[in-house]
Amino acid sequence: MNTFKFADLKIGMTEEFHTESVRGGAAVHTVETDALEDTGGEVGVPLEISQERLDLFRDLTGDISPIHIDEDYARERGFAGRVCYGMLTSAFYSTLVGVYLPGKYALFQEAHISMAKPVYIGDRLSVTGKITDLNEALKRITIKARIRNQRGETVSRATLAVGVSE
Repeated sequence: MNTFKFADLKIGMTEEFHTESVRGGAAVHTVETDALEDTGGEVGVPLEISQERLDLFRDLTGDISPIHIDEDYARERGFAGRVCYGMLTSAFYSTLVGVYLPGKYALFQEAHISMAKPVYIGDRLSVTGKITDLNEALKRITIKARIRNQRGETVSRATLAVGVSE
């Protein structure tokens, strides 16, 4: 877990992570880029979306929409298979904020999320965030973030507002 304090943060700081499993550890990679563009590059071991993860999310939330739980139903509607819950994918923005950027001293305050492409069982995801604004008076940062699949396609974009308590 990173322990960035507000004074440590700079516009343009970028973190990218690929989790090996929700219960296990995570590999982290700091990216020195000025833009969050679809480069297609992968670093580390990305998170793999599994049937078990979808089933656990269904059990936790009670969301039994057939697009997420019925393979035939999803295919009949033109999808490649069961579609991963968008909020399951988006939950990794919380990991980005609470563990990586800024980490320990973060208080996730707001998220504007766009789900750009469906995520499927077997997809491997990478999460990247970049600080685009620092508000000294509020001790609040803005992070532009995205989640990419194994093909480098952006499946989700977000703008995140994060308070930093230190």
